[in-house]
Amino acid sequence: MIRTAFHPLISRTLFHPRTLAALLLLACLLNGTPFLMGRIGWLDPTSYQVDRQRFCPSSGPPAGLVSACAPLLAAAEHQDGFARLNLQRLHSPSGYWDLLKASRLLLLLGCPLFVLLGMVRGHWPWLGWRPLLPALPLLASSAMALLIALPQAPLAALLYSLRSMAWLPLLVLSGPTSQRQVLVQLARAMALLILLQIPLMLVEAIWGLPMSFGPPAAQLAQASAGLPTRLVGTFTMPNSLGVAVVCLLGFCMAYLPQRRALVPLAITALPIVMLARSGTGLLIWAVLMAFWGSGAWRPHPALKLIGLTLLALIAVALPLLLGRPDLWQSLSGRLSVLNSVMANSSSWQWLFGQGLFHGKPTESLPAHLVLEGGLLALVAFYGLLVWAWCHDQQARPFLLTITLSSLTLTIVELFPLNFLLALSINRSLKLISLSQKSP
Repeated sequence: MIRTAFHPLISRTLFHPRTLAALLLLACLLNGTPFLMGRIGWLDPTSYQVDRQRFCPSSGPPAGLVSACAPLLAAAEHQDGFARLNLQRLHSPSGYWDLLKASRLLLLLGCPLFVLLGMVRGHWPWLGWRPLLPALPLLASSAMALLIALPQAPLAALLYSLRSMAWLPLLVLSGPTSQRQVLVQLARAMALLILLQIPLMLVEAIWGLPMSFGPPAAQLAQASAGLPTRLVGTFTMPNSLGVAVVCLLGFCMAYLPQRRALVPLAITALPIVMLARSGTGLLIWAVLMAFWGSGAWRPHPALKLIGLTLLALIAVALPLLLGRPDLWQSLSGRLSVLNSVMANSSSWQWLFGQGLFHGKPTESLPAHLVLEGGLLALVAFYGLLVWAWCHDQQARPFLLTITLSSLTLTIVELFPLNFLLALSINRSLKLISLSQKSP
C-alpha cells in the first residue's frame, strides 16, 4: 500500500515542475521577509519609530524616503565620533519570524531525501558512480574538512558551518528535479523573482530604515543628496541581492525558453544591482551582457575591443557609479583575511585545510575553500565548474556568473543559488551519462 502510493504522491506534487518552481519562489520570498518587514516597520513597530525619529529628522530627505537618511549621527561619546543604527535587531527578529528562513533548508535538504526514498523504493534509477566522477574530488575534500573539524569545533558552530555543504546532497541526489522541464519552470520562477524585487525595493526605499555602508563622509554625502542607501529586496544583505540577481539572470539565459523575455529581464536587473550598490553585481552584469552579445550576433573584432574597453571603464568607475569610495578596500579585505589566517599554517593545512568552521571569517569562496579544505578543495570546486563548462554549453551563462560571483561571496551558502547550482551541475552529469549510453 505504501509502495504504490509513494510514486504518485511524489511525482505529481513535490516534483511536478510547476510545484517545485512555486516552492522555490516561496522559499526565496520567505527567507528575506523577516528582515524586510523589520526594516519597513511591520515587525517591532515601536523600535522602528524610535530609530526613524532618531536618524530621520523632520528636515530629512525629500519625498519621504526614509532609506535616504544617514544611518549615523554625530556622537562625541563614541570612539569614532558617530552613533550608528543597530541593524542587528533587524537581522535577528524576535518570536517565530526567524523560522521563515528554515524554508530554504527544508527545500534544499528535503528534495534529496525524497529522491533517496524514491530510489530505495525503485521509482527512480540511481545515477551511478561513473557520472559522478567529476564531483568526487569535491565530495571527498568536503568530507575531509568535516572529519578534521569534528574533534575541535563546538557542535553548534559545526552545525552552522554545514551550510556550505548543504547543496552537496542535492548535487548527488537530484533525481527528477534536474530534468529539463523542471529547470525551465525554475527559470520562469526566478525571472518572476527578479521582477518582484522592483516593487519590494520601492517599498523598502520609501519606508525602510537606512543601511550603514562605507566611511561616514560617504554616508553623510549620500543622505544630503536624498538618495536611498543600499537596498536588499528579498535578501538580507545588499551584496547578496546584487550577486543573486545577476546569477539568476544567468540561470534564465541558460534555461528560459522565452528568449525574447531576456532583454527586458536584463534591463530590469540593472537598476536592482545599482540600488544594491553591488560592485561585484554590476561588473558581472556587464561581463554577462558582453558574453551574451558575443554569442548572439558574433560582433566584429573592433566591436569586441570596444566592449572590453567599456568593461574596463566600468570597472574603474565602480566606486563613483555606486557611491562607494571604499569599494576596492572592501574587495581587497576579503583576501587579507586569508593571508592573516594562513600566515603560520603548515604545508598539511595548506593542502587539506583547517577543517569546517574555519572559513567563516571570509566572504570570498576561494579563501573559504582554502581555509576549510585546502588547495585540494579549491581545485576540486573550480575544476568541477570547468568540467561543466566544457561539457554543457547550455549552462555556461549561469556557470560564468557563479564563478565570478564566488570571488567575492561564499556563493555555496547563498540561497537559491546553491540550490540551482546543484541542479545545473547534476543536469550536466546526466547529459554525459546519456551520451555514454547512446550508440
